Amino acid sequence: MGRSPADFAQAKNEGKKIHFDGINPNLLNKTLVSTQLLLHHLGIRRSRRDGRHDKADALLRYVKDDAPSSSIDTLSQDSKSFTLHGIEYVYHNNTFTSEATGVIHLVHAWPDQGHSAEKYGIHPSTDMVSSAHGSQFVHKYFEDTKELASLLGSMLQASFPEFYIKYEAAFKAGKWTVVDPGPFLGRAVVWKLDVMPHQDGLDEGPAVIFPMGRFSGGECYLPDLKLKLSYRPGEVIILMAGALYHAIGKWAPLQGISEHGITPGRVGNVFFFPHSSFEVLQDKPAGWALNTAGGLLVDLT
Repeated sequence: MGRSPADFAQAKNEGKKIHFDGINPNLLNKTLVSTQLLLHHLGIRRSRRDGRHDKADALLRYVKDDAPSSSIDTLSQDSKSFTLHGIEYVYHNNTFTSEATGVIHLVHAWPDQGHSAEKYGIHPSTDMVSSAHGSQFVHKYFEDTKELASLLGSMLQASFPEFYIKYEAAFKAGKWTVVDPGPFLGRAVVWKLDVMPHQDGLDEGPAVIFPMGRFSGGECYLPDLKLKLSYRPGEVIILMAGALYHAIGKWAPLQGISEHGITPGRVGNVFFFPHSSFEVLQDKPAGWALNTAGGLLVDLT
């Protein structure tokens, strides 16, 4: 028996027992709800320096539940638009609506861009501590995803046990949010963007990636290995993202909003450990980053 999606579908139709070792739907849906809530309160933005994602997709457009049978591009009297950098974006009419896209980084401790970690220390990412209001929702997001983080940590331990030991020790030294069980020091949420071929060259080692949301398409491509992988919600890939080029194939959002109020589209998740942070934390005791303000104070504990 093969291992393609078609093979598994055939086995299921034949009444054979199928085991899925990814993320179960209930846990994945809980994560998606928590993530959309987090982004609603933090906001989402695009970076002009971002070379991993399509710069043309500042907005995700999707068809409304009650859209008429006319073309999605049909304009109407309730059409709404705005102009950004000289480009007019129509974001709403009687057949479709839109939402912002972007990336957030939730990293417990890393150097500020262009600054030496030895001289200036390592600190939580801006998205972790953007405001007093936002920090509360960051805490809630990590609380809601504890079970998920533990599951992904177990997957890393089974796949790369030596890296798991390294990550766990360094994570304990660098963690900011106590409710995160680790062992990944950083997470990136790719909110409904296309993902171009790239390497994550600033990673220390393996990363865990998985998608969620309601969409069609979105296979994972590993050009160096000449592989095209099924990459549906709940399916997990663990890879050396700094060494292997990877990209996501074309995808399209499904129609309408879910019963839980979740907008359609593909949400990418990357759990990783920054190399620059690991270099600082690898020989430090648990709680070091909190006790020393990221290395700027003497640890008196």
